[in-house]
Amino acid sequence: GTLRNRFSGWFATQEIGHEKHIVAFAGVHFIRLLHREGKSNSDWTLFLSFDISDVVVLIHLILWRMSLFGLIMIVGLVLLAIYLSRKIVYPIRKLQAGIHDIASGRLDSRVEILTGDEIQDLAEGFNEMARRLNETYADLRRSMKEINEQTGQISLLYDIAQAINAALDLDLIFADLAQQMKKIVEFDFLGVCLAPEGESNFTSIVLFPEDAHEDSEPASILLSRSRFENVMESRIPVVIQDLMYEGLTNQDARLQASGIRSCLLLHLHSASGVIGMLVLAHNQAGTYGEREIRLVSRICEAVAIAVEHSRLYSRIRRFAQELEEKVAQRTLQLQETHTNMVRTEKLAASGKLAASLAHEINNPLGIIKNYLKIFTDQWHAHAARLESAGLSLEPLEIVREELDRIARIVRGLLDLYGPAEARRMMTDINAEAMRL
Repeated sequence: GTLRNRFSGWFATQEIGHEKHIVAFAGVHFIRLLHREGKSNSDWTLFLSFDISDVVVLIHLILWRMSLFGLIMIVGLVLLAIYLSRKIVYPIRKLQAGIHDIASGRLDSRVEILTGDEIQDLAEGFNEMARRLNETYADLRRSMKEINEQTGQISLLYDIAQAINAALDLDLIFADLAQQMKKIVEFDFLGVCLAPEGESNFTSIVLFPEDAHEDSEPASILLSRSRFENVMESRIPVVIQDLMYEGLTNQDARLQASGIRSCLLLHLHSASGVIGMLVLAHNQAGTYGEREIRLVSRICEAVAIAVEHSRLYSRIRRFAQELEEKVAQRTLQLQETHTNMVRTEKLAASGKLAASLAHEINNPLGIIKNYLKIFTDQWHAHAARLESAGLSLEPLEIVREELDRIARIVRGLLDLYGPAEARRMMTDINAEAMRL
């Protein structure tokens, strides 16, 4: 029944002894067509039997050879994988580990690969990149450190400049300078050569140490005329690294004897020109360099501005004092003028009052004198009869004299409060000349 459903095929038979057979079968196509059409009721199939014992042996031999070759191939592939792992994968893993080290911040990490091929070149390139990256990072760290240091220096310089410029008195300015300079630079001696305002000669001021006197040896550093004039004329900072090796002069010998080894001299420059010089000295050689010059130069700018402000403040204060004195003098003059004006007004008022009083007195006085004259004239006409009656004119003379006295008082009052009228009078010139 199974074969009936299949048109053709083959199947293996059971082994008979050591022989192996394969039976092939195929149906007759024409008869099958007739069978399907119902024209025939028979079905024909052809069977052929083949002995495949030799073929099986050959196949087994081939299978064994292929198995052996496959085993050899597997061993070769395993060895190749091991070789490739050591040649490629392991170096790549080392490169990967190095990359992770660099990524984690260990920039000093290096990869050692000696393969003699492109991977070794890649490792050497990676090491060079890591080295340059480490140098760049170190440069960045140094730059950041310098930037932070400069930021701190700028902030400190700003605070120092603020402290110096906040003072308007030179003593306070130099006291703040001696105190603040210790924050940015080392020194065993600090001094200033300053030209007094309106003068050409410079005076030396020792700021540190505080107990130094003008005749002390450290103070004499300010009196070195050659270096002093060099700084003043060139306006270039002068650094003496070691007095022992820079051509000792008598001045240098005294400085060296006092313990001074290195010096820094900078000029103080303002809008009006060079106004002085700042001097730093230390007991150790090689103390001062470009850093100290840069920092102290900025302080010198602030000191010069503060000195100019102090001088301007002093001038303004002197001007204010002079102005106050002039205002006081002018006020006193105005007060005197006012007093004189008041006195003049009083005199004018008194003159007006005197003139009014004189007018009011002179009018009745004139009438009295007139009536007295009339009475006197009538007295003379009847003098004999009146005298015989015991009357006398003497009381009337007394009255006339008193009236004249009143007239003189009134005239004197007018002369006192008003200009007298010009009157001509005889004068003895010889007597006046003799009097002179």
